[in-house]
Amino acid sequence: MDRLHRGVEAIISFSRWLIVPMLFGLVIGLGALVCKVAIYAWELVKILPAAQDSDVIVGVLTLATFALTGHLILIMIFWNGLPGW
Repeated sequence: MDRLHRGVEAIISFSRWLIVPMLFGLVIGLGALVCKVAIYAWELVKILPAAQDSDVIVGVLTLATFALTGHLILIMIFWNGLPGW
C-alpha cells in the first residue's frame, strides 16, 4: 500500500510540469500584447493633433484595457508558477 501511495504522489507531483508549455504560451502572448500596445500607442500619437476629445479618451481607455489584460496574464503566470520555484 505504501508503494502505491508513493507512486500516486510521484505521478501527481510530476503532472505539475505539464503546465509549463502553457505558461510559455502565456509569455509569448504577453509579448504579442506588448507589440500590439506599442503599435496602438504609436497610431494614437500620430492622430493626436487632429483627434476629437472623445477619440483620445477611447484611445487611452483602450490602452488601459491592454494594461489590465497584461496584468491578468502576469497574475496567471505567477499564480501557477514553475513547479518547485
